[in-house]
Amino acid sequence: MQADKKAIRERLKNRSLEGWQRQRLQAVLLACDPARTLPEVAAEVGTHRITLTEWLRVARAQGWKALLERQPKGKGPESWLTKKTEERLKAKLDEGQLRRGEDARQWLKKEMGCKLSLVRSLLGSGTVPSEANTTARTVRRL
Repeated sequence: MQADKKAIRERLKNRSLEGWQRQRLQAVLLACDPARTLPEVAAEVGTHRITLTEWLRVARAQGWKALLERQPKGKGPESWLTKKTEERLKAKLDEGQLRRGEDARQWLKKEMGCKLSLVRSLLGSGTVPSEANTTARTVRRL
């Protein structure tokens, strides 16, 4: 690990590092100090202990250079709505026919023939009136 610490210190001298990269490398260096606890290191670099633990796991498994790569974020579960149903739902929201999340859920239950739950909005792309934004929800099967 001594060789890695030296390489990390050299890399930290590079001014082209972005802030998030520098934060990760500094965290790994500080975590190598047996006198420091993970919560102390996490607080010092401004992240959560669980995030720090994940960075350390990646560094051990793939090497510290893997910390310089951003992991792609997931998009969440796919909507159970067909494009046609989604377009009809957006139209009803735009027309003001569905004012509450419960109205949309009931309409979708009738339209799709299954029980649905309301989850965070994916329809807030600007096509939904702002007052309906808080009630418009994309659905997934329970």
